[in-house]
Amino acid sequence: MTVLEIKGVRIYPECLTREAQEALVADIRQVAEKAPFFTPVTARGKAMSVRMTSAGRVGWVSDRRGY
Repeated sequence: MTVLEIKGVRIYPECLTREAQEALVADIRQVAEKAPFFTPVTARGKAMSVRMTSAGRVGWVSDRRGY
């Protein structure tokens, strides 16, 4: 299997077929419809530099009370 590494990110170009990638994106979009992306904040009230979705009961949460 070919593995590319760019700035610490590993890319596996042959791991999933195009069809599998498209199906994965479709599944993620369905999850995001029910659990929309949001920008978490730190305990000090600063917005983080990420957007994330938290599907299910055990999703990661960050707000002014902490993590």
